[in-house]
Amino acid sequence: MYRLLALFSFLFVGFSGVSAQSNERYSEEMIHQAKEAGEILVFEQSTIPLGSIEKGSFPEMTFRFLNISDEVIEYSFFDVCSCSQLEYDEDAKIKPGEEGSFHIVFDSKEREDEEPVEINFELKNNDKRVDMGYFYTVYYTFNFK
Repeated sequence: MYRLLALFSFLFVGFSGVSAQSNERYSEEMIHQAKEAGEILVFEQSTIPLGSIEKGSFPEMTFRFLNISDEVIEYSFFDVCSCSQLEYDEDAKIKPGEEGSFHIVFDSKEREDEEPVEINFELKNNDKRVDMGYFYTVYYTFNFK
């Protein structure tokens, strides 16, 4: 019986494309709300609070998201400020149920204000609601010590 349950669990996780870890990051409610809104991504965090940082430091963060659609997702472009160094796989093809991510290194010496920093990006996937690529904005916040 134990082997049968283990096999079923392995097959379910393997075929769904969603790891146990990513299941923990995205609640069923988050996924449901995003699908109801017509979205194809759900973010682990759409805003990452860095807290108090030293001016001149280089805090890093990773934005993670889950592909909740039934199509492969591809990035089209990113728009970031000069204070944000973006690292991502330009050729990424994120399958349904898989997690994608991009990494930011914040060069805090490039900022004078403490306003939230935006990262905008568009997908190659067509958003039928507006007949354009899906467009997303995520943020990180901070304050200087």
